[in-house]
Amino acid sequence: MNEREQTVVVPPDGAPDRLDRWLPLLTELSRSRTRKVIDAGGAYIDGRRCRTQSRVVGPGARLRVVWSEAPVVPSGDEPAIVYRDSDILVLDKPPGVACQATRTSVHGTVEQWARGLPGVDYIALHHRLDRPARGLLVVGLAKRANRDLARAFSERTAVRRYRALLAGAVAGDAGTWQHRFVEADGDRRAEPWAEEGLEMRSEWRVLERFATQTLVEVRLHTGRTHQIRLQTAAAGTPVVGDRRYGHAEPGGLRLQAFALELRHPVHGETLSFELDPPPEWGLDALRSGAATSEP
Repeated sequence: MNEREQTVVVPPDGAPDRLDRWLPLLTELSRSRTRKVIDAGGAYIDGRRCRTQSRVVGPGARLRVVWSEAPVVPSGDEPAIVYRDSDILVLDKPPGVACQATRTSVHGTVEQWARGLPGVDYIALHHRLDRPARGLLVVGLAKRANRDLARAFSERTAVRRYRALLAGAVAGDAGTWQHRFVEADGDRRAEPWAEEGLEMRSEWRVLERFATQTLVEVRLHTGRTHQIRLQTAAAGTPVVGDRRYGHAEPGGLRLQAFALELRHPVHGETLSFELDPPPEWGLDALRSGAATSEP
């Protein structure tokens, strides 16, 4: 990847002005490229990332920009377009690809890939998937879609369903996981339910059982970071391949946002999408190697 970086300092006699005005003056970036870099999370003011075009910076401010000449996806896999019109894009995100810029990189993200699509001048993400997870993701392509898209995901009228392969035998055929979300010093946990703390609630049902694993469908009623991974681990049946929360089997995280239903944010038509289970999960091999049952 041809990644470039430039650090500059606002002159001591410079007047306070917008970030997207100072950067084209002090760096080799054009005004339009500057805006894209800021949106992608590649601009820093005194060491802190800034995504606000209009942020005012003054004399002595240290500005750093990081960008690449050609957007790439780190895993070598690009998202697959499932649906696209002038207002929204629905894609199948591959595992290993971040949705937006992270602390370690601003490149190889879904956001950057989408900006590079022909005819795309604007994008907005109103929900995300964990980097190791895969599945359906909606990207706004027009400002007129923003309000209704934001409401659909914040109020959960956009229905998302997840498929997860869990280590061990899940007790029962369906139920609700309810915990409270705890985060301290970068460590996240799902604690037993209590009145205090942020609520975590998910409905689940068993799809298939195998000798040592269980395939489940999950629907979230809250949206905490790593929620499914945290709650399944707390229940004693972590997602297969989840190195962070207790199951280091090779082959990647077996978690997929496989179904999505939402009203189109502009014309109101109900849209519905569904993906097949990833073949690399080896479900056929699990079926042939052990007795299965369906609830």
